[in-house]
Amino acid sequence: MRLKFKPWADDYIKNNPNLFIRSIEELREYINGSQKICVEVGCGKGKFIRETAIQNPDVKFIAIERYKTVIVSAAQPLEETPIPNLKFFSEDVDTFINDSSLDGKLDTLYLNFSDPWPKKRHIKRRLTYKTKLDLYEKLLAKDGCIKMKTDNQALFEYSLSSFSKSKWDLDNISLDLHATDRENIVTEYEEKFSELGFRICYLEARKVLNE
Repeated sequence: MRLKFKPWADDYIKNNPNLFIRSIEELREYINGSQKICVEVGCGKGKFIRETAIQNPDVKFIAIERYKTVIVSAAQPLEETPIPNLKFFSEDVDTFINDSSLDGKLDTLYLNFSDPWPKKRHIKRRLTYKTKLDLYEKLLAKDGCIKMKTDNQALFEYSLSSFSKSKWDLDNISLDLHATDRENIVTEYEEKFSELGFRICYLEARKVLNE
């Protein structure tokens, strides 16, 4: 994806604290006392996370996107009317998931159309690589869940194997989500590629609890 540089992005984030989390300290303040917290890693243009937050006003949502040029576009539609339970955070996913203040607090982690990193030498960068699954396990609450969507079947097959090897319970697996009656908020990317004939794969994963 080609990104158009926005030289005003830094100032926009700085001057809109009602839309953005601007530091780890602000992240901790935002999640403090919340019963449910849901996070989307890689929010793109933000349609999914905005609609999901509107439908679930009692849950706090965080949209993570490392590229400031992208995240300001996701937040701009809310400039006049922010969604109180949604904030955007321009941060690298590794920094976010390694913050111990989140441990045991996430209800749902959304991995929507993550970079497939198809080359073998980049396998450790995949968001469903074993070491990342181990970190997600610490972040998720007791009944927490990972929900993943992708149009890349190779990544989906890899992810199924990775979750299984790391002893996660898999549920609601679909190789063609749009052919099911499952409730689904469509991302911009998803809409574009499903119209081109790409099948959307979906799964839910929960860590096996020790008895």
